[in-house]
Amino acid sequence: MSFNNIPSELKQLNRWVCWRIEERNGKPTKVPKNPITGNNAMSSNPSTWSSFSTAIAAVQKFGFLGIGFMFNGDGLVGVDIDHCLDPDTGILNDTARDIITTMDSYTEYSQSGEGIHIICRGKLPEGKKRKGPVEMYETLRFFVMTGKILDDAHTDIEERTEQLQQVHKTYLFTEEKKKPAAAPVEINLSDDELIRKASDAKNGRLFKSLFDGDWKGLYNSQSEADMALCNMLAFWGGNDYNTIDRMFRRSGLFRDKWDERHGPDTYGNMTIAEAISKSSKVYTPRENKKPAVAPEPPQIDTGIDYLVNQEESLPDWITGPYNDMWNAERLASKYGKILKYNNNMGWLIWKGKYWEEDRQARIRILADEAIKDLYQFQDQVIRKYGFESKQNKSFYDWLCKSRNTGRKDNMIKETQNWEGICMLPEKFNSNIWLLNCRNGTVDLKTGRIYAHSKDDLITKMIDINYDSKAKAPTWDKFMDRIFDGNKALISFLQRSIGYSLTGSIKEQCIFILHGVGKNGKSTFLDTIRAMIGGGYSKNANSSVFMKSQGQQNLEEVARLQGARFVTTTEPEEGEKLAESFIKQATGGEPLTARHLYKSSFEYVPEFKVWMGTNHKPKISGSDLGIWRRIRLVPFSVIIPEEERDPDLVDKLKNELPGILNWAIEGCRLWQESGLKEPKEVLAATSEYRGEMDSLQVFLDECTEKVEGKTTKSGELYTVYEKWCTINGEYQLSSTKFSLKLKERGINKGRTRTMRTWEDIQLSPTGRRMLYGGTDKEEHYEQTSLPWEELK
Repeated sequence: MSFNNIPSELKQLNRWVCWRIEERNGKPTKVPKNPITGNNAMSSNPSTWSSFSTAIAAVQKFGFLGIGFMFNGDGLVGVDIDHCLDPDTGILNDTARDIITTMDSYTEYSQSGEGIHIICRGKLPEGKKRKGPVEMYETLRFFVMTGKILDDAHTDIEERTEQLQQVHKTYLFTEEKKKPAAAPVEINLSDDELIRKASDAKNGRLFKSLFDGDWKGLYNSQSEADMALCNMLAFWGGNDYNTIDRMFRRSGLFRDKWDERHGPDTYGNMTIAEAISKSSKVYTPRENKKPAVAPEPPQIDTGIDYLVNQEESLPDWITGPYNDMWNAERLASKYGKILKYNNNMGWLIWKGKYWEEDRQARIRILADEAIKDLYQFQDQVIRKYGFESKQNKSFYDWLCKSRNTGRKDNMIKETQNWEGICMLPEKFNSNIWLLNCRNGTVDLKTGRIYAHSKDDLITKMIDINYDSKAKAPTWDKFMDRIFDGNKALISFLQRSIGYSLTGSIKEQCIFILHGVGKNGKSTFLDTIRAMIGGGYSKNANSSVFMKSQGQQNLEEVARLQGARFVTTTEPEEGEKLAESFIKQATGGEPLTARHLYKSSFEYVPEFKVWMGTNHKPKISGSDLGIWRRIRLVPFSVIIPEEERDPDLVDKLKNELPGILNWAIEGCRLWQESGLKEPKEVLAATSEYRGEMDSLQVFLDECTEKVEGKTTKSGELYTVYEKWCTINGEYQLSSTKFSLKLKERGINKGRTRTMRTWEDIQLSPTGRRMLYGGTDKEEHYEQTSLPWEELK
């Protein structure tokens, strides 16, 4: 048992029972047990059910064999497929494979290991709930739960009302026959004579096999075989109830179940009644003396044409030609609905809620399963072509070879290019307004949630259920405290986080959260990153966004592909922003990236950068191209030691559904009115820009504006060079230096012997720097020297 695999959605319900085997009507039966008392549980009495944990404990306490889940008509539906796995090979039959693919919901093996249980949400259609091995129910029944899942693609419970109708129509719906049942006819033949005639008829081989009890290989279950034999006995026995019952009891199919009660009637009575109702013709002995010839069998569902149909059901592709493309077609046919491939991400497998990159090489397991699945056709090939035939030998030899590593490699490689499987990288996650959550996909344009869909080609998922009613009171108090109740600033951050949920980069900006520490910015970013998560959020090394002497870290850039919310580690004090890269990343220009040991590629970024730092990164550019992208958010409130809660992060993580709701509302507000930077952000960014204008700082420290005064061009640039060296600032070339001065309204002049700058002179600090040393302390120790001495 693997109870950890049972969906948490079921574990949260008080619908659990235990079970053990007891003899009922002479046969072993799974009986539901009350986990609390150990007595029998009732499907109609919820007080005899319990929580999941109580049921688990009761297995040990009372020595029960396992646990079960009760259906009570609240929208959960169970689909039961009996005897659908070959006991020797474990291969699913066609019916089971089709239903599993159609339902695409939680699927586990039954307790016997020969059946399949599917659980989904939905509404059952009207009509028959069981036919043959397939049964559906939503109330007054229970599933013995194993947790032994079919595969990783069927682990979640999905809404499947439409699919339930499709499966019901295909496997359970029966058209009412308009032909009335034939009236009972008296046949003056002994039972032995009837058996002999039935055995000599055209379908005699099938009749004899069933009468002898040899049903395996002909039908999926003995119940189907019972029905088929009764259909034949109804024809040969003249629709006479007693004759059918008497002859069936002589057959090898007779067992205790025949007299088992189902409500007011027995299994045998119901089977005979159904056979008679469908029998519009009966055998009538001829009156002449000529040897009697058995007539054609009636047109009823007896399975007469089973062997013929089985041969006809061999698919055209079964005869080859056998090659790697043939194998690829088998893999694509069996698993194509849950497989995608592209060169950047490799293989992707549908997980029921999103497409997951196949990092564990599960594609090889699926390839092997596709080959093993072909062995089910071996008997049909032998029956049609003969055991010693060339066709049978070729088919069997190819299956054996296909299990080899090399053949499987080729099979997988050929399937990579299969139509519908091969997909360009840009096709994935292409809708920038979809946000995939645990319980569905939210359209951020409308705020509505929809069922997960393979067609959305989403490779990410927030591991949170979207709940439009969820609240986050602790988060609201936290935001109010760290911004000292500043509603405008809080609203700006809500809109900015809402914008960051999308794949849009229309705002073309970077968010820099600045404060000296103990102010909540790390808690803010950590909580939002935990809320978004699931591939939508990444934490990057700050070196990606800082200017360095070497090349850009292409592997780190590759890791950010598809992310929407990117936080960075704190940069070192004095580090300079990689302005060109920031412009490129925020402007929607393609970024060059490369995964380890792979070729480089380009992608258009969707991420919004959020940098929390105690030190503002240096920005050397003064142009609008960089400064229009900067949003400096001041975190100016320092939280006192006595107010700091060491458990705050855990408390906030308990409110992630509410915080997600807060962010989605922020997205709606952003779409309505944009980011709307408050005055605090505008002022902090403006002040930041002033601090980063190193040329203006130089002019303020080392020059004075005096009308009519001039300064030699060479002397002013010499002072500028020394000032940059002392302060560790980036130094402009003399040409750029001149251009920047002209931009600030400082004009050049010229005498007969030199070039000058007009209406400006060196300040005392500038003069000392011109005539002093290059050590900063040395310059400022010379403040007592008068100008005349320096001159």
